[in-house]
Amino acid sequence: MTEEQRLKILGALRRGMSPRAACLSVGLTMRAFAKARKSDESLCIDVKRAQAEAELILVHQMQEHAKTDHRAAAWLLARTNPTKYGKERPEELTDEEVREIW
Repeated sequence: MTEEQRLKILGALRRGMSPRAACLSVGLTMRAFAKARKSDESLCIDVKRAQAEAELILVHQMQEHAKTDHRAAAWLLARTNPTKYGKERPEELTDEEVREIW
């Protein structure tokens, strides 16, 4: 992986792209990206940091929306504390849910 590819991938991850999409955007395979991460600890740290920065921005946006929209607040609560605020979902779809989908 070149330094230019590295910087572009990290920038894409900071904007919320998936690692796969970020690699595709610079012409790098996931296998090559995994190999680079395995051999470069600083890359692993940079990738985790970039993903955390993207998450921080999105959580902040949800918090801002939650101030005026109860649905955003409910969504945020359900995701940050699913056992207390999330909907209990069966592990498998019921027959009725399958029929609704199809």
